[in-house]
Amino acid sequence: MTVQDLSMVRSWRNTPEIREKMFSQHVIQPEEHARWFASIQGDDSKQFFIALSQGKPVGMMSFTGIKDGAAEWGFYKSPDAPSGTGKQLLCESLVLGFEYLALAK
Repeated sequence: MTVQDLSMVRSWRNTPEIREKMFSQHVIQPEEHARWFASIQGDDSKQFFIALSQGKPVGMMSFTGIKDGAAEWGFYKSPDAPSGTGKQLLCESLVLGFEYLALAK
């Protein structure tokens, strides 16, 4: 995930169907989102990825608390992503976590 993705990810995150499932359920303002993104830069315990399908962004996957081969993970899909995208994000998250990030659990 890059700074160019922030506006898109914030719009996804602020949709009611995603926001209601988050720990923090308020509408995220641009300044708050920019501060969050700045705070994760250089933090090896957090990794965020944009998922693409046929070159189009369809979701975001996150790994946090990365330590000693373990992490917490999550994902959410773009509100206009096609049916089945959630399952694809789940599968890709497992590949990213266990193969790319070399997590064990």
